[in-house]
Amino acid sequence: MKHFVLACLLVAGSAVAAPAERISGTNEYVLNEERWPSGNTVYWRQDNQGTFLVDQGRLQAGIVRCIGAGFGDIHGPNGTGICIFETNGGTFTWAWKTNGGNPNTWWVVSATGSYFGMTGTGTARTRVDSKFRAMIHRVTEWEGDITLPD
Repeated sequence: MKHFVLACLLVAGSAVAAPAERISGTNEYVLNEERWPSGNTVYWRQDNQGTFLVDQGRLQAGIVRCIGAGFGDIHGPNGTGICIFETNGGTFTWAWKTNGGNPNTWWVVSATGSYFGMTGTGTARTRVDSKFRAMIHRVTEWEGDITLPD
Protein backbone atom coordinates (compact mmCIF):
# COMPACT_ATOMS: atom_id res chain seq x y z
CA MET A 1 0.00 0.00 0.00
CA LYS A 2 2.87 2.39 0.80
CA HIS A 3 4.27 1.91 -2.72
CA PHE A 4 0.86 2.64 -4.27
CA VAL A 5 0.48 5.88 -2.28
CA LEU A 6 4.04 6.90 -3.14
CA ALA A 7 3.43 6.22 -6.84
CA CYS A 8 0.22 8.30 -6.75
CA LEU A 9 2.05 11.20 -5.10
CA LEU A 10 4.82 11.07 -7.71
CA VAL A 11 2.31 11.10 -10.57
CA ALA A 12 0.34 13.96 -8.99
CA GLY A 13 3.52 15.93 -8.38
CA SER A 14 4.63 15.59 -12.01
CA ALA A 15 1.26 16.94 -13.20
CA VAL A 16 1.79 20.28 -11.45
CA ALA A 17 2.01 22.97 -14.11
CA ALA A 18 5.16 25.01 -14.50
CA PRO A 19 4.74 28.72 -13.76
CA ALA A 20 3.79 31.02 -16.61
CA GLU A 21 6.62 32.98 -18.20
CA ARG A 22 6.32 36.53 -19.58
CA ILE A 23 7.33 36.87 -23.24
CA SER A 24 7.55 39.69 -25.76
CA GLY A 25 8.89 40.06 -29.26
CA THR A 26 8.49 41.50 -32.73
CA ASN A 27 7.56 39.99 -36.11
CA GLU A 28 8.63 41.84 -39.25
CA TYR A 29 7.56 40.85 -42.75
CA VAL A 30 6.96 42.17 -46.25
CA LEU A 31 3.25 42.93 -46.63
CA ASN A 32 1.46 40.40 -48.83
CA GLU A 33 -2.23 41.28 -48.69
CA GLU A 34 -5.14 41.36 -51.12
CA ARG A 35 -8.32 43.41 -50.66
CA TRP A 36 -11.77 43.34 -52.28
CA PRO A 37 -14.50 45.98 -51.69
CA SER A 38 -17.64 44.47 -50.21
CA GLY A 39 -20.35 47.09 -49.58
CA ASN A 40 -19.31 49.28 -46.65
CA THR A 41 -16.51 46.86 -45.80
CA VAL A 42 -13.42 45.42 -47.42
CA TYR A 43 -12.61 41.72 -47.42
CA TRP A 44 -8.88 41.12 -46.91
CA ARG A 45 -6.60 38.11 -47.08
CA GLN A 46 -2.94 38.04 -46.05
CA ASP A 47 0.01 35.66 -46.18
CA ASN A 48 2.98 37.46 -44.63
CA GLN A 49 6.38 35.81 -44.22
CA GLY A 50 9.38 37.15 -42.36
CA THR A 51 11.38 36.92 -39.17
CA PHE A 52 10.80 37.40 -35.46
CA LEU A 53 12.99 38.54 -32.58
CA VAL A 54 12.42 37.85 -28.90
CA ASP A 55 12.79 40.69 -26.41
CA GLN A 56 11.77 38.78 -23.28
CA GLY A 57 11.49 35.07 -22.50
CA ARG A 58 13.15 31.79 -23.46
CA LEU A 59 11.84 31.55 -27.04
CA GLN A 60 14.44 31.51 -29.81
CA ALA A 61 14.36 33.98 -32.72
CA GLY A 62 13.48 32.56 -36.13
CA ILE A 63 11.16 32.78 -39.11
CA VAL A 64 7.42 33.43 -39.00
CA ARG A 65 4.50 33.10 -41.40
CA CYS A 66 1.16 34.77 -40.56
CA ILE A 67 -1.90 33.82 -42.60
CA GLY A 68 -5.40 35.22 -42.12
CA ALA A 69 -8.51 36.80 -43.55
CA GLY A 70 -11.50 38.90 -42.56
CA PHE A 71 -13.42 42.11 -43.08
CA GLY A 72 -12.47 45.68 -42.32
CA ASP A 73 -14.36 48.93 -42.06
CA ILE A 74 -13.85 52.42 -40.59
CA HIS A 75 -13.52 50.83 -37.12
CA GLY A 76 -10.62 48.60 -38.15
CA PRO A 77 -10.10 45.01 -39.26
CA ASN A 78 -11.95 41.98 -37.93
CA GLY A 79 -10.53 38.61 -38.84
CA THR A 80 -8.75 35.47 -37.72
CA GLY A 81 -5.69 33.50 -38.68
CA ILE A 82 -2.56 31.73 -37.50
CA CYS A 83 1.12 32.53 -37.15
CA ILE A 84 3.61 29.69 -37.49
CA PHE A 85 6.94 30.35 -35.77
CA GLU A 86 9.95 28.20 -36.69
CA THR A 87 13.22 28.04 -34.76
CA ASN A 88 16.13 25.62 -34.43
CA GLY A 89 14.31 24.18 -31.40
CA GLY A 90 11.00 23.41 -33.14
CA THR A 91 7.82 25.19 -34.18
CA PHE A 92 4.87 26.75 -32.40
CA THR A 93 1.62 28.01 -33.85
CA TRP A 94 -0.59 30.76 -32.48
CA ALA A 95 -4.15 31.43 -33.57
CA TRP A 96 -5.04 35.13 -33.58
CA LYS A 97 -8.09 37.34 -33.77
CA THR A 98 -8.22 41.01 -34.70
CA ASN A 99 -10.49 43.17 -32.58
CA GLY A 100 -11.54 46.18 -34.69
CA GLY A 101 -8.61 48.47 -33.98
CA ASN A 102 -7.95 47.20 -30.44
CA PRO A 103 -4.98 44.94 -29.68
CA ASN A 104 -5.19 41.54 -31.35
CA THR A 105 -5.47 38.48 -29.13
CA TRP A 106 -3.48 35.28 -29.67
CA TRP A 107 -3.30 31.83 -28.09
CA VAL A 108 -1.08 28.79 -28.59
CA VAL A 109 -2.70 26.01 -30.65
CA SER A 110 0.24 23.62 -31.24
CA ALA A 111 3.97 23.19 -30.74
CA THR A 112 6.72 20.73 -31.73
CA GLY A 113 10.27 19.92 -30.65
CA SER A 114 11.47 21.67 -27.51
CA TYR A 115 8.22 23.69 -27.49
CA PHE A 116 5.94 20.62 -27.40
CA GLY A 117 3.35 21.15 -24.68
CA MET A 118 3.55 24.96 -24.79
CA THR A 119 0.40 26.81 -23.69
CA GLY A 120 -0.31 30.51 -23.43
CA THR A 121 -2.14 33.65 -24.50
CA GLY A 122 -1.37 37.27 -25.19
CA THR A 123 -1.95 40.40 -27.22
CA ALA A 124 -0.34 41.99 -30.26
CA ARG A 125 -0.36 45.29 -32.13
CA THR A 126 0.39 45.50 -35.84
CA ARG A 127 1.48 48.50 -37.86
CA VAL A 128 2.77 49.23 -41.34
CA ASP A 129 6.39 50.36 -41.56
CA SER A 130 7.50 51.67 -44.97
CA LYS A 131 9.93 54.40 -44.02
CA PHE A 132 12.95 54.29 -46.33
CA ARG A 133 11.88 50.94 -47.82
CA ALA A 134 11.03 49.99 -51.39
CA MET A 135 8.38 47.50 -50.22
CA ILE A 136 5.72 47.91 -47.54
CA HIS A 137 6.61 46.07 -44.32
CA ARG A 138 4.30 45.04 -41.50
CA VAL A 139 5.55 44.95 -37.90
CA THR A 140 3.76 43.10 -35.13
CA GLU A 141 4.79 43.63 -31.52
CA TRP A 142 3.48 40.87 -29.23
CA GLU A 143 3.50 40.00 -25.56
CA GLY A 144 1.87 37.47 -23.31
CA ASP A 145 2.36 34.61 -20.89
CA ILE A 146 3.33 31.09 -21.88
CA THR A 147 4.13 27.88 -20.08
CA LEU A 148 6.93 25.79 -21.58
CA PRO A 149 7.68 22.17 -20.77
CA ASP A 150 10.68 21.59 -18.51
